[in-house]
Amino acid sequence: MNGKPVVDRNRRYSSTEIIEILKAHGWTLKRIKGDHYHFFHPDLGGPLPVPHPKKDVPLGTQRNIFKRAGLL
Repeated sequence: MNGKPVVDRNRRYSSTEIIEILKAHGWTLKRIKGDHYHFFHPDLGGPLPVPHPKKDVPLGTQRNIFKRAGLL
């Protein structure tokens, strides 16, 4: 393991936790539009929108975020 957080596909994450995971994997916040934070990655591109603030992001939404980020 390389010290980066591992994603558990069955765990409910808050938007803050998702943002921390994305940042640890090289994603950077480029803009905020409404209640969504848009992240970009130097190799994978973007935008990758994350609803924020949200206590419990729905499982389908977070799985889609993690898949697009290359973490699942």
